[in-house]
Amino acid sequence: MKVIIRSGKFSRFINTASTFLPMLLCIALLTSSCGGGKNEINNTDRKTVLTNTAEKAVIPAFKDFQNKAEILEKAVLAFSETPDASHLEEARQKWTEAAVSWKKASVFSQGPVEDMFLSGAIDYVSVHYPNIEKAITEGKDIDNAYITSRGSSLKGLKAIEYLLFGDGSQPDKILATFSGKTGSQRIMYLSALAENIRISAGSIIEAWLPEKGNYTAEFEKADGREAGASLGVLINKLVSQVNQLKDERVGAPAGNRNNGEPQPELVEAIPSGQSLSLLRSEIQGFESLFTANNTGGIDQLLDKLEAKAGGEPLSGKIKDQFAKIYSRIDAIDQPLQVAVFEDKEKVGQLFTDLKQLQVLLEVDVVNNLGILLTFSDSDGD
Repeated sequence: MKVIIRSGKFSRFINTASTFLPMLLCIALLTSSCGGGKNEINNTDRKTVLTNTAEKAVIPAFKDFQNKAEILEKAVLAFSETPDASHLEEARQKWTEAAVSWKKASVFSQGPVEDMFLSGAIDYVSVHYPNIEKAITEGKDIDNAYITSRGSSLKGLKAIEYLLFGDGSQPDKILATFSGKTGSQRIMYLSALAENIRISAGSIIEAWLPEKGNYTAEFEKADGREAGASLGVLINKLVSQVNQLKDERVGAPAGNRNNGEPQPELVEAIPSGQSLSLLRSEIQGFESLFTANNTGGIDQLLDKLEAKAGGEPLSGKIKDQFAKIYSRIDAIDQPLQVAVFEDKEKVGQLFTDLKQLQVLLEVDVVNNLGILLTFSDSDGD
């Protein structure tokens, strides 16, 4: 059975299963907090959390990505000058570090990242390998301007991954692609990709820093509960990305959309074999948002409200859920594209725990904080 809940301009479908009981109780009681606490939160409380989040989570995450992007570019340039096995391995390692760093920062994609259309330019969901090859051979002056003019499916971290890792072949086969008729153009394309990532990373952190673009001030000023306020946007981003990670990065490869038949080709980062590392890092980004890197984030607001779920403090339950998810990821000891066949139970447990995290955020957190949820998960997973 489905129930349609309408609030303002949006409609959502929710199951009437017991996991959604807190939401129904909240609506019935017409309260903005269903945790049982008597305290209320105000704009000052929210602004404190936004300040903590910006200073202790957002800015450090984007600074780290900027640093990793600069190191990646240096490694790529070194490989371009001396395209041998050792420099290739170094460039691959620095790519992994940059990709992991981006995943942790990507949940903070509101504001500058969206305004400058950089999310797709940095980490588009699916690059197009044949068109990358075409862009390499057709490019005359392959530089940052050329890369900037290309579509998202031809650039970003996944395009660099493709050039450095190919189809996961041995280094000798990858090195061979950088020699011959189009070798020099391929090297230029790789170098320009790395430069473009470094420039994008610098643009983001400059936009956030108080001494530069100071988006931080705008972020902290929007401390209300209205649509578009910073806290609401953050929580909607968080719920949306947890859902995407659950469905697209775990559920779809496991066969949830294919009558239970795994689709390993849908696993992220197959060439590098880093799918689980990237997934883990993204979860760490979610947790850093929730706690403002343990300085008082969304969890602080829930604690002031004395919010509970199943008789337990809601913030603690969510933190325990993060820990459970890390354990599920760590328990998978082979590439995800293999695990969807050989470790179906472990992958299924990971999916279930991600789903439970989504419920805690989408139902309990949203209702306790009185957030307008604009995200809609209507696929029934």
